[in-house]
Amino acid sequence: MSRRQFLTGASTLAAGLVLPTWVPSVAFASSGSIRDALIVIYLRGGADGLTFCVPHGDANYYSLRPTISVPQPGSGLPSAAIDLNGFYGLPPAFQALKEVYDNGHFGLIQAVGRPNWTRSHFEAQKIMDVETDEVSQGGWLARHLATTQPLNAEGSIRAIAYADAVPRALSRAQQIVVTRNPEDYRFNNIFSNQEELNQAVGRMYALVADDTRPYVRDAQRAAIAFANINFGGYIPSGGAFYGESQIGNSLKYSAALLKSSVGVELIHMDAYGWDTHVEQGSTDGELHQNMLDLGSNLAAFYKDMAGSNVNYTVIVMSEFGRQVKENGGKGTDHGTAGCMLMMGPGVNGGQIHGTWPGLQQANLFEGVDLKPTTDYRLVLRELLTKRLQNPNVQAVIPNAPTGNTNFFKAA
Repeated sequence: MSRRQFLTGASTLAAGLVLPTWVPSVAFASSGSIRDALIVIYLRGGADGLTFCVPHGDANYYSLRPTISVPQPGSGLPSAAIDLNGFYGLPPAFQALKEVYDNGHFGLIQAVGRPNWTRSHFEAQKIMDVETDEVSQGGWLARHLATTQPLNAEGSIRAIAYADAVPRALSRAQQIVVTRNPEDYRFNNIFSNQEELNQAVGRMYALVADDTRPYVRDAQRAAIAFANINFGGYIPSGGAFYGESQIGNSLKYSAALLKSSVGVELIHMDAYGWDTHVEQGSTDGELHQNMLDLGSNLAAFYKDMAGSNVNYTVIVMSEFGRQVKENGGKGTDHGTAGCMLMMGPGVNGGQIHGTWPGLQQANLFEGVDLKPTTDYRLVLRELLTKRLQNPNVQAVIPNAPTGNTNFFKAA
């Protein structure tokens, strides 16, 4: 059996504890339980921020979207928006998050984007994932890990991505696991016991120096750690119920991992299906179902983690928003500004952040899009410094703007 075959069944785990040469000189952020674990959910396709955070107080919203808008609160319709502050509302698909919002642990940031943006999925996602002109410098989440000490010095794994390959935001990261299902994360079933596996590893590397050795070592540690977690029999706390979906399963696995103290401090997941060009279905179609999946499972995760004493922050982001005016197919085309969601005990929730640019024609970006008023890198900057205790912002997100923001509480 070759080393390549041996590694195949272990999915992907990037190993090593030495600071990579591609990371500039930094002051390591300290370890310690005060720092949050981070869950990043990327909505691939360009999610419609005007449906996530409904500006029911702007009459232009309804004139520009005569068939796909979310009805005003008080309209008597079952699909009406859930009022938050007299101007903004949640779509009915996010009903489960209203209690979290009222508790101050869920917030929305409207009209987020950045200057010199693009309406190309591929370009926008690359920029957002890498946050530097040099792809060779790895993803921004990888640079965060490289500039912080492990949250748990005794842990086997620092990050997990629910994917088939290493996400670009985690490219060149250390000590990460990539798998769709951690319950199935194991070496090929060709060894009868752990001792036989150990002997096979020893024989492979006894005579030959090989760069894959640390990968095997840490993959083995991760497989052992996962074997001690009963993912299949995991019972959520507080009566929480997760849906049988990619997002639901990933958040349920994440709760089990964070409670197990195996060292996971960064969780990445992608969700697809947000490119709603035709028959968007803001209240009864594809978008509604996707938001219902997202919102109900986020609420389940919040309930599940409530008594765990685990510090965490969830960030939900997409590469761009949608154009303001609905198109002829009852959908929306690629836009610019969108909406970010944040959840956790350390967020300044119970409010809508950001400045509303208005939907009058003169206020639209390039005449068609919601104008960005908050650079999303401001959100990530404050996330790094306040919740992740990482002062190395320039190393993680080069050229991130500065500003007076208050998205998060200080840890």
